Amino acid sequence: MPRRKRGSSNIGRTKRRTKAQLLKTSTQTSSEQCQAELKLSTLSSDHSYASSSKSISPLMLSCGFSGNFDNCACVLHENDINADVHIPTHFDSDRFHADEYFLIIGATVQQYKSEEDVDHLTLEKLRQDVISDEYALNNSNFNIVRTTKNLQIVQFYETPSVKTLTDCRMLLPILLAVTTLVHLFICPYTKVEESFNLQAMHDVLFHRNNISAYDHHEFPGVVPRTFIGPIFVSVLSSPFIAVMSSMNATKMAAQYIVRACLGLSVVYSLHKFQQQVARQFGKDVAKYLVFITITQFHFMFYITRPLPNIFALAVALVAITAWLQGNHAKFIISSAFVILVFRVELCILLGLMLLIELVSRRLSIVHLLGWGLVGTILSLGLTIPIDSYLWQRLLWPEGDVLWYNTILNKSSNWGTSPFLWYFYSAIPRAMSSSLFLMPIGIYGDRRMLQLVLPPFGFVLLYSVLPHKELRFIIYAIPMFNVAAAAGVAYIVRNFQKSTFMKLLAIGAVGHFLVNLATTTIFTGVSYYNYPGGEALYKMHQLYPHNKDNIDLHIDVATAQTGVSRFTQISSSWKYNKTEDLSPGGPDIMRFSHLCIGATSQDSEAMKPYQHSHNVLTYAEGYAGIHMKFGEMPYIKREPKIFILQRNDWS
Repeated sequence: MPRRKRGSSNIGRTKRRTKAQLLKTSTQTSSEQCQAELKLSTLSSDHSYASSSKSISPLMLSCGFSGNFDNCACVLHENDINADVHIPTHFDSDRFHADEYFLIIGATVQQYKSEEDVDHLTLEKLRQDVISDEYALNNSNFNIVRTTKNLQIVQFYETPSVKTLTDCRMLLPILLAVTTLVHLFICPYTKVEESFNLQAMHDVLFHRNNISAYDHHEFPGVVPRTFIGPIFVSVLSSPFIAVMSSMNATKMAAQYIVRACLGLSVVYSLHKFQQQVARQFGKDVAKYLVFITITQFHFMFYITRPLPNIFALAVALVAITAWLQGNHAKFIISSAFVILVFRVELCILLGLMLLIELVSRRLSIVHLLGWGLVGTILSLGLTIPIDSYLWQRLLWPEGDVLWYNTILNKSSNWGTSPFLWYFYSAIPRAMSSSLFLMPIGIYGDRRMLQLVLPPFGFVLLYSVLPHKELRFIIYAIPMFNVAAAAGVAYIVRNFQKSTFMKLLAIGAVGHFLVNLATTTIFTGVSYYNYPGGEALYKMHQLYPHNKDNIDLHIDVATAQTGVSRFTQISSSWKYNKTEDLSPGGPDIMRFSHLCIGATSQDSEAMKPYQHSHNVLTYAEGYAGIHMKFGEMPYIKREPKIFILQRNDWS
């Protein structure tokens, strides 16, 4: 693939027209230091900026941009230098030649033959990353401003951001990783939607080549799913599980590990996305993106959960990042992979991004077809052989899912929601108060509009399907959060301009507290949403793990709220999840212990066992939030799963 031309852009960067005018010149000759004064007035079709100036050496650079500028640097082309500009004496005017560039930073003036030479200098000596026609400085409060074809300004501004806390490059991904693990340890159990991938990871790790022992043969689910994601996470986590096994840890430790590896894989992709956001929109926007993300609940809660959407999310973020970079080969191949292997509905989101590239002529049909063919062959060549072997029949899993959900439209069997449900329920819950910052971000940086249009279109088009869940559109949340982060950055950069902006700044800071408050509530509710896992944990506390006459039946309510093969930690016990057994019938009465879903001992589900079994204990679950005027709200709980022991068992 040919490299993208310098000056091309993937997000449609705002082009600003500038002219250099000499307003005042003051030259002081010295062997060590010279002073000059230059004024750059910036004309923009999109924004007007208030002028400010600050003395620097050897140039006094007064830039027409908001903010406090403690340092500036520029790359000047011969054609941009006014003849009346007085060059410092140590800068020989005879060295001006056509097509030569001059880098002026601090007291240093150096001459180079081409922009490429300047790029090399900034990369090697100034620790800058060269991205297309921009220089993204490694200092957290440097921004690049692209002006004309031959004039570039590196803008330095000081903001009241927590600079001392964010100077460390690794702090932001560490915050993401720690937040991910906190959610994992608070809610270590899983639900029925996550069952296939979690059981598949268990079977790959513990049964390996014994395909007949795999869980999906007994519980295949509604539609077949791919093993590609579970195999990847199993391979990634296997060294850590081997270490834990050598320490005699239970299989529950392995569940923590596989979920942590999945979550950290998403964090890695999100970190790469955040880095590209820094290069495209500024490092302050990237920082606020992280702060917004870690204070929201749903995204961080979901990324350790072994759902098909989360495996897809890790790859989708790679594709979105490649789109921002303008790396068409990587974008097309990763898009083909995530669509054909994990979630076919991503063809809407990634297809809209692809359409932007085609319409803007940054991507040709020939290159699309070429890289698309490569991605298709690689993706289908991986998923069909592996999944056909493990499912013991010729199979393309996502093809079956497409047929079931879209052609047959049977997903509606699992519930339906109104057309606009994603917009008035799912997105507001996922973004919390950050949603209100999106319009400000779009106003402050018009490039955000082009960034949020594809996810908005994706959610709108995907709303046609009647069955809706928040996890189906989780790929859109990071892109919406970028716009919200741009809103915070815009407010912080301009908060000193007026009383209104100061009030907005207070609101921007306060919105993080609102996010944390809602996250605390959602986390508390989620903690009590897995009574099945809690019940099995209590069962394991009642008896020694080596007791060999325990035959436990796990009913549907228990199995769907936290039980997995990882939680079945005793190799001596027998665990049974057979469904549709007649309550009180001979088939269920043969078990020594039962896990029964019920809200009280007097409920209908418990009546068949009142005379034949004893209640050992029960696990509580979420039962609503107590809201009463004058009283502190709290989460209500009630019994959800009862553990019974047969009277004649000993």
